[in-house]
Amino acid sequence: MGLTDLQVASLVWRHQMEEFTSHLDANSALASLDFKHLLADAVPMLKAVSPQFKLRLTDDQIAAAASEPVFRQNSRTSDEVYDPETRGQDEAVLDTANRETLNLMETWAKP
Repeated sequence: MGLTDLQVASLVWRHQMEEFTSHLDANSALASLDFKHLLADAVPMLKAVSPQFKLRLTDDQIAAAASEPVFRQNSRTSDEVYDPETRGQDEAVLDTANRETLNLMETWAKP
């Protein structure tokens, strides 16, 4: 095929985003969640998704849920703190390590 794993992942991601956005419009029941916003401040994101899932959570319940460790730990290693700053550092390392490939892909992977 001649593509790297990262290039194939980018191509698949683009197709998934095109399919998802084709179903996402003002009349759709679908919604999108940005993990960076969720990590940065879980409360408003949980308030937004609560009605989407018909959870009927109170503000106190949402605040309690947002203070749970799950929003401050690595999902792969539960004893490792994972916050927006750590996520940003990880992202920067990956970007640097893969910049050459990313530069090639960005022109055809963007919508």
